[in-house]
Order: sequence, then C-alpha cells, then structure tokens
Amino acid sequence: MAFSLLGFVFYFNGMQASHMTILFFFGSLAMLTQKDDGLRLKQKKELGWGWMLFVLLIIPFLWHIIERVSQDQTTSNFIVFLRHWYPGHCFPSLWGLGKWIRCLTYLSLFFLFTSWDLENKRMERVIRFFLYAVFTMWIFGAVFSETIPTREFVVWQLFRSDIFVIFLGLLFVARAIQRLFNSGRTNQILIACVLILLMINFNFFFSPFLSISAFLLLAFFRIKAICPSQISSRWTLVRHYFWVGVILSMTLFLPQHFSYQIMTYPFYLMILILILFGGSRPDNRPAFLGREKVRLFLIVIMLIPFTNVIQYRLETRMLNFQTAIDYNWHELQLWVKDHTPKHSVFLVPPYVNGFRAFSKRSTIIERLDGTASHWRKGFEKIWTERLQDLGYEGTFPRIGFDGMREDDPSTVRARSIYASINDEKIRHLQKKYTIDFVVVEDYHHLPFPVVFQNDDFKIYQVTDS
Repeated sequence: MAFSLLGFVFYFNGMQASHMTILFFFGSLAMLTQKDDGLRLKQKKELGWGWMLFVLLIIPFLWHIIERVSQDQTTSNFIVFLRHWYPGHCFPSLWGLGKWIRCLTYLSLFFLFTSWDLENKRMERVIRFFLYAVFTMWIFGAVFSETIPTREFVVWQLFRSDIFVIFLGLLFVARAIQRLFNSGRTNQILIACVLILLMINFNFFFSPFLSISAFLLLAFFRIKAICPSQISSRWTLVRHYFWVGVILSMTLFLPQHFSYQIMTYPFYLMILILILFGGSRPDNRPAFLGREKVRLFLIVIMLIPFTNVIQYRLETRMLNFQTAIDYNWHELQLWVKDHTPKHSVFLVPPYVNGFRAFSKRSTIIERLDGTASHWRKGFEKIWTERLQDLGYEGTFPRIGFDGMREDDPSTVRARSIYASINDEKIRHLQKKYTIDFVVVEDYHHLPFPVVFQNDDFKIYQVTDS
C-alpha cells in the first residue's frame, strides 16, 4: 500500500515524491540490515514486491519526463537565472546569516527532541537512517548546485526536503511535551507550556537570538534530566535562573517576533512562574499548577491564534480570510471572467500573483511564472525578456514583493517601475504581445477607457471593442 501511494504521488508532485523515494530507499536499508534473519527474509520479499509495484506505477511518469527532456532546448542560463530569481531552495552559498542560524537551530532542536528516544534501539535506527537520507539529499544538493552545477539536480530542489525534518521533529516535540507533563515535576510542566507557546508562534524562530535562547533553555533541562547527579543543586539553581533570564531578556527586546502580540503575555507569565516555582518539588507545587488547570490554560492559549479568524467571520460573514486588497483582486478577476472574451490577453502588475486563477484569462507575465523555469528549459529567457520590456532592469531582473507594504524597499521599487509605464510603452507592448486589457493599481492613470474599477485596481481597454 505504501509503495503504491508513493507511486501515485509522482503524478501530483514529482519533486516531493522524489524526496520521499529517497526516504523509502533508506528506510528499506534500515529494515534489511536488521540482525533478525528470519524477519529480514520476510521483509526482503515484501520490499521486493513493493519496489516492483512502485517501478511499474511510475513508468508512464518517467517516460513522459524522458520524452520532454529530449525535446527541450538546452540552455546555460538556467542556473544563473535561478541564483538571481530565488536562491533559497537550491544555493546555500547565497543564504544569509539569519537563515543559516535558523537552519542550525532547527537541526539542534531536532537532535534535542529525538534524544529522548535514542535509548530505544528500534527508534534509534529509524532516526539514524532518516538522517542518512536527509543529509544525503543535502550533500547532493550542495555539490550539484554549487560545485558541479547540474540542472537535473537543481530542479529537484533537494534542500526542500527539510519539510520532512520539521514534520518528524514536530512528532518528537509532541512526545517530549507528553513526557514533560507526565513527569509531574513543576519545572518540566512549565517548560512544556513554554514549548507549546514557542511552537504556536512560528515567527519566533525567525529571530536567531530568540531561537538560540530557546534551544539553550530546553537543552539545559534535557541535560539535567539525563544526568541529574552530575549537577549540584546550587549550580542547577544558578543555571536555571541564568537561562530563564537570557530568554526573557531576548523576548523583551524582540517582542515583534510573536505572530500574535497577545501571546507575549502568557509567555511572560510562564517565564515568571518558572522563575518563582521552577525549582519546587511535585509535593510542594502550588495548587494553581495542577495538571488539569495547566492543560485548561494551554487549551485557551492555543485558541488565541483563531480569534482573528473568528472575528473576521463574524464581521464579514465570509468563509475565506481575505484582506481588502485580496477581496478587490478576486472581484476584478470574476468581472474579467464574466465580461471579457476568452481569448483576451491581459497585462497585469507582475508582482501580484494569481490573476489566471479566477479570471481564466491569459497574461503576458506574472512573478511566479519564473517557477516554470524548473521544468521547461529556455523558459527563463522568455520570462526575463518580458520583465525587461516592462522596465525591470538587469540581466536577470528580480521582483521583490511583500504584500503591499510601503516600508519594504523591494516592494516599493516593484510597484514604482510598473506605475511608470506610460501610454507610449503600452502601445509598444500591445503591438508586441497583442494585449487587449491593462490592469493597474488605482493611482496609475492612462489615456484609455476604463472598463472596470474598484478601490484598489482598475482595468483599461487598449484595443477597440
């Protein structure tokens, strides 16, 4: 069943299916290298049939890939283009310091939480071979994107296999939280509370200082649990307060890294209780730190992120969570679908994505179209040429965009370049790409008839009706 499902995944997401295949391969090695010969013989047969079924299922997919690759034109610009367009998934040499620290913190937390299960030999094998698979993908990803640039490996985006590290890590986090609660010790129950708050606030880990502080705090209590006899009670108390002070200080200086500001208050409360009662024994634990009361508190805390959504539903009576701009962008697309010919071609702001989703109409360029370069050789030339025609300069133009934030320089630049397009350039683009309509933001004025307008966008018709 597992191998058949893996085969079908290739027809939905070939990249993730490739990563999963490598995990399956190393998982098979883990099973085949067990010492129990009788069990290993049975597993060999099952794995053999499973891999045979998998190969049969993916033959049409592989045939399609081989046929497409043979028809593609080779290009030497793809890897250079991708390094400029978005290096995050493929080129570690271009990652910033913050991302490196974040990655190392994720791995450190993974090792920290899995350390609880290393005493179980079977679980230790699972973790070990899982890490073999992940590090193999990352090593190949680094070698064949940086040292020996190879398009076939780059398009696999092997570094995106980190999603499996995060997913498996979260399972071990849940197990760790369960252990901390079941320990009955005050400080471990409080650490579980802090841990849940950190997991809810994912943006917390985008701050290197906060994430490192969290790791040090959790690591200290893990070390204390492993070898309590080697840590004197005096030093335990000193280190306990030291690490609590570190994470509290970092949080006071960088509160904006909480996804929901209201979450900072229960976080401070947990830290304060940890300082006051973290060293107390189970029999001396205050009544308000009973398990049921703590669990009720955490349930309330975990509902906080949904308050904005609930409030939005009550105010708008809509099922989709949309900002005003999202709503107006959606409204524009629906109007286009109902009031324009199906063969119409649109020029839209390249930094706003998803025009085709509801309008069902063609555009000459969108920012996310650059992703097509991963599976169609030579597409980067077309994408680059069209951006240059719009005024985005450079051999490989970049369009930075972060919502409609006016404090983000890349967003301001992307919007100002598009807003500078005048009627003369529109006529040139219309002749070159047979454009019928132009979509602009509401402040962008052109000498053409307006056929649609709302609070954020408007549509000009540039051809005769």
